[in-house]
Amino acid sequence: MFDLEIIELLKKLKNTSEEYESKKIKKSICNLIKENPSKYEHFIQMQALDRETMKIFSECESIEHEEDKNKTNETSDFEIIKKHYEKWLEIYNQNEKIPNNQNEKIIEDLINFYIHNRFQILLQILKTNDEDGDFENFKNMLKNYLRKYFAEKINAYYKSENYQTLGFLKKREKNRELLLALDNIGHYNFDKTMINEVLK
Repeated sequence: MFDLEIIELLKKLKNTSEEYESKKIKKSICNLIKENPSKYEHFIQMQALDRETMKIFSECESIEHEEDKNKTNETSDFEIIKKHYEKWLEIYNQNEKIPNNQNEKIIEDLINFYIHNRFQILLQILKTNDEDGDFENFKNMLKNYLRKYFAEKINAYYKSENYQTLGFLKKREKNRELLLALDNIGHYNFDKTMINEVLK
C-alpha cells in the first residue's frame, strides 16, 4: 500500500506545473515517509530511483532532520530552564522567600547561557504566563537582571575609547541613542538588536 501511494504521489508531482499544488504533493510525500520509516527504507532499496525522485526524498529527510533538531532544542531548553528555576526556588524557599546572592548567581548564569546566541529564549521565559507566584518572582528577578546587564553594557560603552573619540556632532547623536536605549531598558523593553546597534 505504501509503495502504491508514494508512486501515485510522485506521478502527480511530475505531472503538475503549479507551484502551490507541487508544494502540497511534496508535503504529502514527506508526511508519508515520516509516518512509515521502515516501509520507506524498503522502498528505496527495492526501487531504481531517478535523480529527481532522490532529490525529493532528500528534501523530505532534511525537513524531518530539522524538525527533530528543533524538538531536541526545545526539550533541552525546557530542561535547562526547569533546572535553573528549581534550584532558584529551593534556595529562595530556604531563605524565607527572600532572594540572596545564590539566587542572583542562578539568574546571571541563565542570562549568560542564552544572551549571545539565543536571546529569544529569555524573552519567551518572560512571556510565559503562570499563576505560580514564585515563578512570577523568578521572572521579575530575571527582568531586573536583564535590565542591569544591558545598563552595564551601555555604561561600559559610554566610558570606552570608541565613544570618547567620537566628534562633537556624532557624540550628540550617540547620546540621544543611548538615552533612548536606557529608557527602553528602564521599561523592560529588551530590543537586543537595537541595543547592539547603539553600542557600535
